[in-house]
Amino acid sequence: PEGFSQQIYDDDFTNFLSVVPVDKGLGYTENIPPGNTQRKSETDIKDYRVLSQQVNIDGRSYQIEVGQSLDAIQRLEQTINKFAIYLMLIISMIVLAIDIGFTRMILHPLENIIAKLKSVKKPENFDFSEVKTTTGEFRYLDESVNQMMRQINEAFLKEKEFVGTASHEMLTPIAVLNSRFENMIADQETPEPISEKLVDSQGVLLRLNKIIKSLLLISKVEYNYYVKEDSVNIRDLLEEVLSYSEDRMETRNISAKLEVVSDYVMSHCNKSLLFTMFANLVGNAIKYNKENGEITISSKLVDRHFAVSIADTGVGIAPQEIDYIFEGFRKLKNHNNESNRLGLHIVKSIANMHQIEIVVQSELDKGSVFTLIFKS
Repeated sequence: PEGFSQQIYDDDFTNFLSVVPVDKGLGYTENIPPGNTQRKSETDIKDYRVLSQQVNIDGRSYQIEVGQSLDAIQRLEQTINKFAIYLMLIISMIVLAIDIGFTRMILHPLENIIAKLKSVKKPENFDFSEVKTTTGEFRYLDESVNQMMRQINEAFLKEKEFVGTASHEMLTPIAVLNSRFENMIADQETPEPISEKLVDSQGVLLRLNKIIKSLLLISKVEYNYYVKEDSVNIRDLLEEVLSYSEDRMETRNISAKLEVVSDYVMSHCNKSLLFTMFANLVGNAIKYNKENGEITISSKLVDRHFAVSIADTGVGIAPQEIDYIFEGFRKLKNHNNESNRLGLHIVKSIANMHQIEIVVQSELDKGSVFTLIFKS
């Protein structure tokens, strides 16, 4: 109808709709660009973003305006911005998870190669199976590592075979020489100075014989020559070792205390080798102890595993040398220069054979503690 005009607001004056007649003669344009304006509500004046359009109805021109308050627009923008930020964070996390998974999938063959190398304790136990991968570089690396380990294993086996063979072959001539020396010493026609030199030579042969037997024992242990069919009560075995070592302890006036109260029984083991292992450790505790010293053998649990500790009040070991004490023929500054270290090498070989971990703690001039953790 002529003169129609209407302006409608919602309840909170956030949005409004306005229809008013216009005069074509005064700056008439059908499309009016959007803009900001102020409108008066019932209580105050608000800023609005307004969209305007002019239309013709029944020969008359009207201007239609649709507006929304700038506060509502800002709230909407904030909501959209928060949603965009959350969406970007979610997308970023998804992309990061995909990247990590993809990277792990790509590097999985390399992790398998590293795991193979870390698990090697003896060259003959190395896993020579091929790592499944389609990456040429990883395949080449795996082949190179396998080839290197085969060469190391071959050299390792040849070395152990040589040590075992040479040690065994040398025992016979040593026995022959020792027998001849005994006959010459027993001969009354042998001058006394010569007899004394022969006795000294017998001492050298005896030390050489002990070294060769030690090397032969190490070779047999590392070749898995010995079977593990025994079940041993560790406390009873330690009592036998102390009884075996009584004479040596009395000579140096060294006392020993056995504080193992557990009746731990180790199965699938070799009793003779375990006796040798403990006897060597107790022997070292006597040899490198001080006069009137003490040896304490006790038991405890380490990470739920039964463990035996052999502690002495001896000269101790320098911290920088602890990592090398199980290497044969390595001289330690604070120990007897005549020691060839084969005793501890034998201990380590027997421990490895029985899956026993050895932890060494030592302090110079205060003593050492050898802890054997039974993990089998």
